[in-house]
Amino acid sequence: MSAMLESLQDNFSRQAEAPGGEPVHQVRAQAMKKFLDNGLPGPRDEYWKYTRLRAFEKKDFGLPREKTISEDNIGIQNLDAIRVVFVDGIYSPVLSDETALAENGVRLLADALRDDPGLAEGLLPQSDEATHRFATLNRAFQAQGVVLELKAGQELSRPLYLLFHSPQTSQGTVSHPRVLIKAGSNSKATLIEHYDGEADTAGFCNALTEIDLASGAQFTHYRIQTESDAALHLGSFFARQAENSRLVSHNLSLGGKLARINMQIELLGRGAELVLNGLYLAGGRQHIDNHTLVNHRTPGAVSFQDYRGIIDGKARAVFCGKAVVHVDAQQTEARQSNRNLLLSEGAEIDTQPVLEIYADDVQCSHGATVGRLDNDALFYLRTRGVSEEEALRLLTFAFAEDVVLRLENQTVRDAITRHLIGRLPDLEDAEELVAI
Repeated sequence: MSAMLESLQDNFSRQAEAPGGEPVHQVRAQAMKKFLDNGLPGPRDEYWKYTRLRAFEKKDFGLPREKTISEDNIGIQNLDAIRVVFVDGIYSPVLSDETALAENGVRLLADALRDDPGLAEGLLPQSDEATHRFATLNRAFQAQGVVLELKAGQELSRPLYLLFHSPQTSQGTVSHPRVLIKAGSNSKATLIEHYDGEADTAGFCNALTEIDLASGAQFTHYRIQTESDAALHLGSFFARQAENSRLVSHNLSLGGKLARINMQIELLGRGAELVLNGLYLAGGRQHIDNHTLVNHRTPGAVSFQDYRGIIDGKARAVFCGKAVVHVDAQQTEARQSNRNLLLSEGAEIDTQPVLEIYADDVQCSHGATVGRLDNDALFYLRTRGVSEEEALRLLTFAFAEDVVLRLENQTVRDAITRHLIGRLPDLEDAEELVAI
């Protein structure tokens, strides 16, 4: 057994008593057994064939301990939102807007489990444990996180901002945040889920988000990952949509030594609309992996996927996007695009857009591109007096900005723009070149 598995097994035996008592403990124990039975994914696991955990299998991750952070200048600043902060996976009331939680239908997961232990099973049918084994691991440690329940017709006046901050620790720790969203019919809300960390923090974040949208619900979800380049981040995202619901997902993978997000969305009603926007940025020796699966199970639903990647240094990125149009899901529209920009000879991308269609009255398309900066565009800028260096950085930024401009929240958009300016090569002094 690897050091990683041994430490997780030890953590399970030492974690605090389950909120909700014996029923929750039983769910935890069953999940841990299933996870250990399946073990860590290896080279024979098709679902993980491009992403190996070898760099972390020998690491010993400890349980997080409660920490006090005196400064509140973490995360996205000046964001008009309901703020809920977790430090190393543990809720921080001092840094959170406690008074705004209950009145907006927000509860801490621990409190929700005490009131309703049945929530330990989650909001959605459990995914295949062998495929989504880290979602199973999350259930084995569930205690920290948030539950948002929107009543029919309810609209959040402000976004809900969940900040999961990883501070520097002497030993790498592992946290298992869990977010459950149940949106009633014709409700409307925005969730900003942000995973951030201090430099050189070599922790492990294993996150799980479930979203259940009733008929006519409108939900915008930001998933922002800006953790340390030494961190391991594994995320699981599941959603289901009823008729005439709309889910817009902005998935920004910008940090981590190894970061992977698995997304699975079920479209279950006519008129359901799904929009998946993604941006991943990898440099140095980072490895970033995005897997998406969209199941069209009923007629008349639409889905759009547009993911873009910028890979530099000796980094590697993976995109596996899949849309399945099931039998009888007529009048389906499914569009998928993945574009990648390689900035160095050592950069690598594995892209695999997939369509599976079992109905005949559909409109579906997919495509992927991998390349370098457009020589014609470079020439055009040079002929207008722009230096070669400025032209290179402007075109690189513009490639990413196409995704960033879709972010509806101006404060989030500005924060991501500043982050890109600091991360993209030769853009450190480029703030005067772009309007933010």
